[in-house]
Amino acid sequence: VDHVERVFAAGPYVYVADGHEGIMTDLTRTVGVTAGLVLVVLALGMRSVRAPLVLGVPVLISAILQLSALSLLFGSLNTFTSFGTALLVGLGLDSGIHLWMRTRELRRDGLEVEDAIACAWDTVGPACVTATLTSAAGFAVLGLAEFRGLAHLGISLAIGLVLCLVATGVLLPILLRAFDRRLPRIRPRPAVRPTPRRTSVIGLVVLLLVGGGASVFGAFNLRFQHDITLMNRDRMAFSKLDEATRELVRQAYPPVVVTLPDADAAAAAHQRLDDARRAGELPHVGQVLSVAGLLPRGRRDQLPDAVVALLGGPNRVLLRPQGDLYDLRESSAFIDELAPHAPDAASEQLAQGAVYRAMVRDTPWIVGAALGLVGLLVLADLRKTPILAAAALASLTLGLGIAAGACALLGVELTLMNLIGLPVLLGIGIDVVLHFAHRLRDQAGLRTVGGAAALSTVTTLASFIALTTASSGGIRSVGMLIVVGLSAVTLTSAIALPLFMAVLRPAQAPSDP
Repeated sequence: VDHVERVFAAGPYVYVADGHEGIMTDLTRTVGVTAGLVLVVLALGMRSVRAPLVLGVPVLISAILQLSALSLLFGSLNTFTSFGTALLVGLGLDSGIHLWMRTRELRRDGLEVEDAIACAWDTVGPACVTATLTSAAGFAVLGLAEFRGLAHLGISLAIGLVLCLVATGVLLPILLRAFDRRLPRIRPRPAVRPTPRRTSVIGLVVLLLVGGGASVFGAFNLRFQHDITLMNRDRMAFSKLDEATRELVRQAYPPVVVTLPDADAAAAAHQRLDDARRAGELPHVGQVLSVAGLLPRGRRDQLPDAVVALLGGPNRVLLRPQGDLYDLRESSAFIDELAPHAPDAASEQLAQGAVYRAMVRDTPWIVGAALGLVGLLVLADLRKTPILAAAALASLTLGLGIAAGACALLGVELTLMNLIGLPVLLGIGIDVVLHFAHRLRDQAGLRTVGGAAALSTVTTLASFIALTTASSGGIRSVGMLIVVGLSAVTLTSAIALPLFMAVLRPAQAPSDP
């Protein structure tokens, strides 16, 4: 049409629909890419085309059982529990990788398949059980969160990890006996000289300075993205629209609905709210609408039914919002504005503000509680070697601090969606640290467990790398946080833990750090 300058569909319902479509499209598109990357990494890392089958079958069965358990508990999946199943692909492979690589190491020493499997369970099995249960306990703490999506995610991951551990313990020995009997004997590599204590002290001091600086830098520069439209596809981001289109979007806000017991109460509420608006107490309200505001009491029955229905009925008051309510800070402030005047008001923007408040309120204490519980379990597991337990927790804390600094340096922002990545980093990080710690406690060095930890980390990263190319900003933010954070945590822990032990307990330091 000639006289129409622009046609633009806007408003929260459009954003919700577009966001849901974007998330589903991205998840569907990246599943194939992610699965392909994980299969390739497993085949190359284990040097066997059978590796995806041997390691993937227990995880696949666990994922099916996890979905069944979630169906019984919650009835349906949401965005967060859907991520829980996807995360399980990367997290659930850890125990199988560590057990298989330890079995291979023992076979190189001359043991037959059955004896190598049994010995591997004796040496690496306890670390796998402890690491899995510790990670699961950390995730289970999320079940206490007020925000239901975060709570369901934690329960989903806790159930999935335990199922993966059980499935790996039952199926992996059978699969290894069937598919890994002809592994060629490989000559062990020569031992590496232990690092001198002075070098270890210097290295640890440098690492602590780097970690402290990164933590401070992250604390002051790691930002939270408050524009919720950036969680949708790039073309729908409010901040990327021109001013004329932004104004169209602002005019498309659905009204805030205030429901009253009867028409008289609605008329009184209309007057009270309109007076508050005129007095400047409701800066995010542009107009107050109701049946009582159109006609006096005696003439309200003259209004057409369609108009009454458009206004929500005679016992409702509608508030037309204004301002940038796609900014989560603004929608949260809107809740405070309405609380003294209409505490029971409901709208899309108020719901966004409530979710934002719940996430901001829950995340610090949930992550803190999870870290505290993980710390207690690590101390209990390594109670006979308290120095090693302290070194393990210090390495994890240092790794998380450097991860925060790396995210801030690379411009990775926290969002309402990628907050789920924080407990994931904690869960994966403690898994890696505990495997390192058990090998150090057994005086076995870090060669084999280092390779297993590296392969486990790379498979997890492969699960998220595809997400960094997603069209949905929310999906992309999850991928970026996990990829950057996990890389920093793993590398830091692998370097820090041997250094801590070389400095704190030099006489018992392993000969193959």
